[in-house]
Amino acid sequence: MVSGATTVYVSQNSELITPLYTSAVAGIPLTFVLGVIAAALAWLMLRFTRVGQGMTAIGKNESGAIFSAVRTRRLKIVAYALSGFMAGLAGITIIAQAGSASSTGLGSDLLLPGIAAAIFGGTSIAGGVTNPLNVIFGALTVALVPIATAVLGIAAQAQSLVYGIIIILVVALTLTRSSHAIVK
Repeated sequence: MVSGATTVYVSQNSELITPLYTSAVAGIPLTFVLGVIAAALAWLMLRFTRVGQGMTAIGKNESGAIFSAVRTRRLKIVAYALSGFMAGLAGITIIAQAGSASSTGLGSDLLLPGIAAAIFGGTSIAGGVTNPLNVIFGALTVALVPIATAVLGIAAQAQSLVYGIIIILVVALTLTRSSHAIVK
């Protein structure tokens, strides 16, 4: 609505955004280092803080968390706020790479690969089980899909289908036949 559905190019303050994509630390792109730091902080929060343990409890069994006196409403707000912050951080790194922002393009191609990376990294589709550090390895693995599809002679337009098949296979392999049990 603000941009009138047009592409907005980074012209002012580009010296603040462009280094995210052009700079490297020990040969590793700064955006990747930023992602690893964000994942490590998320892991530390989920593993070692009351907020993180409360979020995990809500994800595993919200009713049980409520009966255990976990403040579910507050923690849900915190979870959504953190999700929005991480989405904003990802948006800034995409803008740094593309040099522009668009309401119709840049992030839409990353939805299925992002879901596939999270699930391939061990995040449970049923909730309550995740490790942000494993999601990094899931993302690195899923990043090989375009290369694999090119080698196999699959058209680039079919990559979304391949991501969907990966999601279905991983979910099918991690869920048992019972309705809510997860293989660990």
